[in-house]
Amino acid sequence: MTYINRRGLITSAVAFGLLNNFSLAAEILQHSDDAPLSNERILKLLQERLDARQSLGMAIGVIDRAGRRVVTAGQLGKSDARPITAATVFGIASVTKPFVALLLADAVLRGEFAYEAPAARYLPAEVRLPGHNGHEITVLDLATHTSGLPHELPQELASRARAQSQLEARRLMYEFLSSCKLNADPGSTWSYSNLGYALLAHMLENRTGMSYAFLMRARLLNVLGLQNTSPDLTDQMKAVRASPHLASLDPSPEWHKPWMGAVLQSTCTDLLKFLEACMGRVPTPLSPAFAAMLEVDRPAPALNARQALAWHVYPYEGRPLIGHSGGGGGFAATIMFDPNARTGVVLLSNAELLQQDVAQHVLREQLPMEPIQKEFSLAPAALEAFVGEYRDGSGAITSIKRQSDQLLLLMPAGHKAPLTPDSPNSFFVRGFAGLTASFELDAHGRATVLHWTLSGKTITAHRQ
Repeated sequence: MTYINRRGLITSAVAFGLLNNFSLAAEILQHSDDAPLSNERILKLLQERLDARQSLGMAIGVIDRAGRRVVTAGQLGKSDARPITAATVFGIASVTKPFVALLLADAVLRGEFAYEAPAARYLPAEVRLPGHNGHEITVLDLATHTSGLPHELPQELASRARAQSQLEARRLMYEFLSSCKLNADPGSTWSYSNLGYALLAHMLENRTGMSYAFLMRARLLNVLGLQNTSPDLTDQMKAVRASPHLASLDPSPEWHKPWMGAVLQSTCTDLLKFLEACMGRVPTPLSPAFAAMLEVDRPAPALNARQALAWHVYPYEGRPLIGHSGGGGGFAATIMFDPNARTGVVLLSNAELLQQDVAQHVLREQLPMEPIQKEFSLAPAALEAFVGEYRDGSGAITSIKRQSDQLLLLMPAGHKAPLTPDSPNSFFVRGFAGLTASFELDAHGRATVLHWTLSGKTITAHRQ
C-alpha cells in the first residue's frame, strides 16, 4: 500500500498482491475510463476542502487495478498538529451500518434469523413493536429502512436516556417504540431510521446470547483481519485517533447513545480491507454474507437510490455506485464502490460535514462536486428566526433546529444536515452537493416558509 500526504510520498512495507483472477482483471481493464483520480489530484481536492474549513484532517483510500493507496491531508485536531496518516483512527458514524447488516446476513446464513420473520420474535418477550393494518415489522424492514419507525428518539427522551445506564436507556427506547404509530404498512415506504438499526443490534445480542462488541469481533473483525477497527477504543487506538469536531470545527462531544450499539472506530487501511472483501477481490468466509447484502432491492426515493441491506445503490445512468455515508459524533465517513469497474473509495474526516460528493468524484471524475461557496456572516442571535417546524403539502414535517451557532435541517426521512448561510435568508450544506435551503420572512424578520432543494427537487413547507 502507498499513501501520500502534503509532506510527501511514503511507501509502507505492505504490498497489495497481484490479481490471480484473470477474468476479473480483464473486466477492470475494460473499465479503465472509470479509473479513480491520481494521488496528486486527490491531494489537491483534500487541500481545497481544508482551506474552505470543511475539515481539519481527512484521509481518502482508493482501490483500483494497481492495488490500495491512501492520500491524507491535515492534522489530528484543532490543538493537535500531528499529521493525518493511513493509520489514523476516526469514528465512522453510520458507516457502521454495513457492518451491522453484514452480521445480520451472516446470522441468516447460519439459520439464526429469517428476513421475513417478525422482528419482535428476536427481541425480549416484553418488547412490543408497532404495526399497521395487521402487518408487523419484519427483520428485512429494519435492515432496509422500510419499517416506518422514527429516525431517532425525541430530543427530550434522548437527553434522559443519555444520563442512564445502557439497560435503562434501552428500556426507555422500547417504551417509546411501543407507543409509536406507523403511518403506512411496514415494508411499503422508505425512511432512514437509526432506531431500526439499534433494534438489529439488540436482536443479534438477544438471539445469540453474545454482546454486540463480542459478536462484531468474533464473527467479523477478526475474520477479516481488521485489527484497528473496534466498537471500543483501545489505548493504542486512542494514541493515534483524530479529535472529533462539529461542522463549525469547534470540538465535538463524544458519541453517546447508550440505547444503540456503539459506532465503530476504524482507519482508512482497515476500511479498504473491508471494501476489498465486499467487492469480492479477496475471498473470505464472509463472502456469501457480503453477496447476500446486495440481493435485496427496495426503493429509496428520498435518496434517488435503491436500498439493499444497509448499502445505498445509486443508479447514475445505469452504471451504479454502491455505498454508505455517515456524519455524527464529530466525524464523517463515506465508503463506496463501483461494482462494474471493481474500484472503491473510503473517505474519513474529523469534522461532521459529509463529503460524499468528493468520494463520488474520486471514483468517477464526471460526477460533480459541490462548488465551494463563500459564507455569509450571520449573527448567532439571528438564527432563532428560522428555528421551527415546517409542514409541506404531503403533511411531512421538516425541522430547523439550532446547534450551538449553527442551524440543522432535519429532513422528513430522518437525515440531518448542518446549514451554512450564504445570504441573510439562504443556506447551503458544505460537502453535500445539491442540498440548499431558503426562507421567506415576514415583516418582523421571522421565517414563515421554507424552500429546500435536494438533487434538483424543491420542497416548499410552511411554518407550524
